[in-house]
Amino acid sequence: TYSKIESLKPNKRNHFILNGIAKGSGMIFPNMATMLAFIFTDFEIKSLFKKKISEIINKTFNSITVDGDTSTSDMVLLVSVKNEISKKRVLTKKVRDDFFNALEKISQKLSHLIVKDGEGLSKFISINVLGAKNYQNAKKVAFSIGNSQLFKTSLSGSELNWGRIIMAIGKANVKINPEKISIKFGKYLILKNGEYISKNKTHLKKYMKSKNIELIVDLGVSNGKAKIWTCDLTKEYIKINTNYLT
Repeated sequence: TYSKIESLKPNKRNHFILNGIAKGSGMIFPNMATMLAFIFTDFEIKSLFKKKISEIINKTFNSITVDGDTSTSDMVLLVSVKNEISKKRVLTKKVRDDFFNALEKISQKLSHLIVKDGEGLSKFISINVLGAKNYQNAKKVAFSIGNSQLFKTSLSGSELNWGRIIMAIGKANVKINPEKISIKFGKYLILKNGEYISKNKTHLKKYMKSKNIELIVDLGVSNGKAKIWTCDLTKEYIKINTNYLT
């Protein structure tokens, strides 16, 4: 495991400070599992910002999974400390937008570091689901894939088993049309409108050995989309957790 620290210092655009630290590498799933994150800023936090901050957390810390297990201790704490600069700061729309963009950036970096430190991992995986009925359905499908042990073990072995992706989509229990589903790994199409594309097989075989994998699933239903991040499931993960108490 390693330290997970990110900082954003004042510059010409951002006249505020953001420092973040996070903890976690196993039992990671939405609601942050055994993950703890603390972000400190000199930006004055107003109660009316709560909705926007919750949206940022939902798109970052609540969009990661290592093993699909959620524990009882999870928290993201945003602490605002006033100083002479923050007292004089005029909270225009531009200043607020700059802060929210910076907060999302540092939250995403910290959440990615947690996944990249996942127990026993060999691959960092981005799952981007498009064309769902809405955001909720897209995220449900993304996590159904990202938490599938069959999908995660196939990636550990660099195996291209797209049937396991279809299985995970199906068990998400959302509206789909199998004849409209398209699947890509990176820039390589493997399924288009429900039909297998064989011409990219050689490129895909090489791509599956990469340390960073991007999976794009288009359900072809509507415009809903969501993105999550996960990792593969390896023999090392099993070794770590079978010897956990010793």
